[in-house]
Amino acid sequence: MINFFILIPLSIVTQVSRITLSCIHIIFSKTLYIPTYLYLYKIIAHPLYTLAYIFIFNQLLHTNNYILYK
Repeated sequence: MINFFILIPLSIVTQVSRITLSCIHIIFSKTLYIPTYLYLYKIIAHPLYTLAYIFIFNQLLHTNNYILYK
């Protein structure tokens, strides 16, 4: 049960980071377009999202196994 409560804040954090990244992108595109931002997004944000999704999937597998074997 403790693992399940860790999932919710992590998903909220990923959503908030996605929203802030989109806001930053909108601000940069309106004021001055910086192409390096896209490279930074590809380098920093993409691996973080994949790691977060792997972590969530792993936690879900662990909780499912715990429920099944209990």
